Amino acid sequence: MLRDPYQTDEWAKLKGEHGYRTFRSGNTYIYVKDILVGRFVDIQYPNDPQATIDEALEEIGPSFVQLLNDPQYSGHVFTPRGREHRKTSFKVALDRSVTQLWENLKKQNRNAIRQAERKGCEFRVGTLADDFEQFYDIYHKVAESKGFVPLSRRIIHRVFRSPLSKTCIVSVHDKPASVAMVLHSDSVARFWYGAGSPQFYEFRPSNFLHWNIMLAAKSRGCLYYDLDVASPESIFKPSFGAQSYPQQSMVWGSATGRLIKRLTSILR
Repeated sequence: MLRDPYQTDEWAKLKGEHGYRTFRSGNTYIYVKDILVGRFVDIQYPNDPQATIDEALEEIGPSFVQLLNDPQYSGHVFTPRGREHRKTSFKVALDRSVTQLWENLKKQNRNAIRQAERKGCEFRVGTLADDFEQFYDIYHKVAESKGFVPLSRRIIHRVFRSPLSKTCIVSVHDKPASVAMVLHSDSVARFWYGAGSPQFYEFRPSNFLHWNIMLAAKSRGCLYYDLDVASPESIFKPSFGAQSYPQQSMVWGSATGRLIKRLTSILR
């Protein structure tokens, strides 16, 4: 069975530390948070069909539900309800030789990776306090420049310390150029958050970063590297030999649902 990192004991532990109760239904963790205006339920990539999930929801009695479904994991397409968004995820199958993985890269990507190597890019997995600071500094600067709200430092630092995650860094002349935090289950590696420094773009560090993440995930025994969702017209993610997979994102609930969503901090 393929299991997303969001459906592991360790992720359930992390959610519990941030105010969620965990509800186990079949092979799926369902995360529940009670707040003053209602009960919020978060279901991240279930491993069971809709009937199993619906039975659990009937028992929980949520005011608002947010569900992300990957049919490759659950084995089913769920019946649409509430507001549904169809998304596309890109995954690289790792059950092949390193030579085959390399040959499956688009030519432009192979050239970019070779260029990064020639220009002195170095890949490592960060474990020290300074490595976290490097990750967070680049991530926060990119968030500011692109105008999105970053996750809190406290949450990211907790995930950094978790055995579920690996913080991957590509450096140029000992300066961080591209960073990513990757979550692992026993079968799937998932890109969680990452960013690159614009000043090093010519070194193509992001191409080099993801290639090495793929190799590291393969060595851990993972069957897929999930580069997360993107536009179906994405060029970068398919360049790694990634195949597209349909995703479902649904939200539904009572009239207070939007308020609940605003008031609830969702750990992703």
